[in-house]
Amino acid sequence: MNHGTLRKFSLCISVVLLFTGCRSQPQERTFLPITGGEEVARPAAVEAARTQVLDYLLSSARLQGIPPSADWQPESGEVPEGEYHFRSGDWLMMIRGTTTENNNQQVLLINQADHATWSGYITPDGRLVDTAYYR
Repeated sequence: MNHGTLRKFSLCISVVLLFTGCRSQPQERTFLPITGGEEVARPAAVEAARTQVLDYLLSSARLQGIPPSADWQPESGEVPEGEYHFRSGDWLMMIRGTTTENNNQQVLLINQADHATWSGYITPDGRLVDTAYYR
């Protein structure tokens, strides 16, 4: 064999071994979350409180321009333990778990654009109490 044929032969063998080696290795799938972060588990009581407060405020004339329930998203970032934040545009909702001595869930809504604030709480038996509104 001359040198040209030997080079072609070694090149062909290298290519065949390369392709064979690539196919024989297991294919691993990389999981990349769509949102880029992990979803934080929230207690069912927090979700129920969020829905109840939004239903109440949307049906009353307490706050004008409050976004519908589907538009609220959990806020990312550090929050104190037992407190949950939701955001929709200029609106921020904070729900604090049952940390008071009477086990009420405290809820605060703030519209940062027009400085409107609503606060209230939900009793352990599920009753919503409207405590303050500032504009």
